[in-house]
Amino acid sequence: MFASKRYLTTHLQQSQKCLDAMTNIGAIPTTNHTYANVHTKNHPKESSPPIETSFLVPCNDVMAPLVPTNAYGDMIVAPDDSSSYGNDCLDPYEEEEEDTEEDFLPPPPTPSPRMDTCTAAPPDTEDTNNCSPCTIHPQESLNMPLYSDKRIIPMLRMMSIVRKRSAPLIVVDEIASALKEEWQMGRLSGTNLSTDRTAIKRIKKMFPTLPVPISVTINHERTIQEIRAGVERPSISFPIFSFLGQLNDLLSDHVFSQMDNLVIDPSNRWGHYQRNSCPHLCDEIQDGDCFQHIVQSVESNPSTLGIKEFIFGIQSYVDKTGTDALQRTSVEPLVFTLTLLSNQIRNQPKYWRVLALLPSSSSKKQLKKYVFGGPVRNYHVALKAALEEFIFLQQHPPIVQLRLGDQVQRVRARLFWINIIADAMDLPTNN
Repeated sequence: MFASKRYLTTHLQQSQKCLDAMTNIGAIPTTNHTYANVHTKNHPKESSPPIETSFLVPCNDVMAPLVPTNAYGDMIVAPDDSSSYGNDCLDPYEEEEEDTEEDFLPPPPTPSPRMDTCTAAPPDTEDTNNCSPCTIHPQESLNMPLYSDKRIIPMLRMMSIVRKRSAPLIVVDEIASALKEEWQMGRLSGTNLSTDRTAIKRIKKMFPTLPVPISVTINHERTIQEIRAGVERPSISFPIFSFLGQLNDLLSDHVFSQMDNLVIDPSNRWGHYQRNSCPHLCDEIQDGDCFQHIVQSVESNPSTLGIKEFIFGIQSYVDKTGTDALQRTSVEPLVFTLTLLSNQIRNQPKYWRVLALLPSSSSKKQLKKYVFGGPVRNYHVALKAALEEFIFLQQHPPIVQLRLGDQVQRVRARLFWINIIADAMDLPTNN
């Protein structure tokens, strides 16, 4: 990456090795360029014949303007103006914003340190080897122009970091735009910037009720050889989330403020939902037999606690998901949402909450075969650990705050697991 396309052109003219390296990584296009031989003439003295040198300039024109050189033969890039190069010499694959005179004012040209300490050849001789050695600063580049703009350094650093992480350069544009907006609003300062870990800790302090993963440990069944050897059952740990914490987080979303997003009866929004009573939605899960049987069961056994009951239907999804390109490792997230939300809302992933990341039903350390049905029983043990809190909340319904449109009320949540979607199958349950 270079700060200027013109500097890139000059640099590639001087270093064929750099040209090959840049071409190999795909940093610059290698096609659709016409290379023209440009001849320059040096006149050491009037009586001597002109000395011609030739180099290639990637340009669509037959002839390109001359490029000045210093005493060492290094090409010096002229200031960024319209007279340096034609617009047809720029990269055709990228549009560049033109700098205004106020945005880019180069300082007066100053002699190079190497030019101050090194004497060039006398004008009456063609000997170029009489220049004495000079010192070069470790940070000095022979290919840099005589002036530079320090404002481009932060952008170069961000571009390098983004490219190092194999992210598109459009991320730099989005970050720069966000930083500009924060600076204009007066919220940006050096003390506000931190690492991602520190930022997450600050966010957690702002939202102390957000659920965090909890690690649980289960035991897998032993293989036939392990049973004969009398070894202990292997243990495995995996993360789960609090169901009640994830439910409260989902209920606090602004999606519940619009009635069109909810499968409810506008004339009786706090009552138990009856089949096809929603005027703006039809053929929803709550219109099915499974949910309506639950409604009949709850109505036949009313609560005597004096707090309004509300039926929450739970829809879940579980399937293995690869975590790398070769699918060598995978996790199996168990996520859930509410049947109270319309099908259009449930199709959006941000309205689902993670309940657990289920482990593999077979341990990699156990190379031998299980007893028949062992992996299935291991899977059920993991499901039981993930649903332990949900089963408790079914027996002891919690009180939650529910918003339906422009009304909000604290209700006792009656939780029922309606169906599980897995491997393109919709499996109804009787819970």
